Amino acid sequence: MSNYKLILWINQSNGDTLGAIPLIEAIKNQYPSVELKFACYKEQAYLLQHLPVEIVPIDGDYKNMYLRSMPNYFLTRMKSSIDEGFVPIHLWLGLYAFKHTWQNQVKTFNNQCKEKNIDISIDDTKFGFIELPHLDIEVKDKAIYVENSETVSGQTNFYFDLYKFSLMFPKLNFYTVGSVNFKSKNVFDCSKMSLIELSNVSRKCKVILGKGSGPFFSTLCEENSNKTKALVGLKEAWKYKFWNENDDNTFLIDSEKQVIEILRGINKNL
Repeated sequence: MSNYKLILWINQSNGDTLGAIPLIEAIKNQYPSVELKFACYKEQAYLLQHLPVEIVPIDGDYKNMYLRSMPNYFLTRMKSSIDEGFVPIHLWLGLYAFKHTWQNQVKTFNNQCKEKNIDISIDDTKFGFIELPHLDIEVKDKAIYVENSETVSGQTNFYFDLYKFSLMFPKLNFYTVGSVNFKSKNVFDCSKMSLIELSNVSRKCKVILGKGSGPFFSTLCEENSNKTKALVGLKEAWKYKFWNENDDNTFLIDSEKQVIEILRGINKNL
């Protein structure tokens, strides 16, 4: 097989960029002779620096929806790599109207390779988890991870009433991705943390309450695979189990009442 040179790229949100991590690992494992680069927004580059690939940081704001609609913005800034013989492989799932799942991430890559006459096909039978570097972050017992931040892609507008939860469940400790406007002994504001730090917080939490944005994707490591995860208030077009549609531990719920039922179950078993 030829020693292919590929530059994988994504011009979307943090969750999309995180989804490339296990794919890159799979490519390196199954095709070690392939030379890889990865291009993403400069702000996201730190998420992949632990991987054995060259990162090509691109200026821009991943929250800028207009910028994200212009692939030529990225391609122009990847020109030097393309001139070196690297073939651009676009990893955006939206190219094929795919949902955010591991198998679809692999399918997107395989489709791109087929379209560009590249004789590579990744096997998705060995499930890919999003593994970020391990850090030692102190987290109290009986911890709950809450993705209470706003979503970039607008998949849900659900509001987590952390003040109410903190009063109802004083024995639980809530670690919040977004900021909170009150002080409580059992609510910990993690809004200044990076996604790598949040990933390590989640490893020590009993339950993950999410919205399906980057902070949720950062929790999708193998260590968390058997934990209860809930995606709350997703709009109809987004209503599916992100990353692993066969995960019996991930629940799609819509109401605060259902969130409270999950918390009651944890509280009861303390």
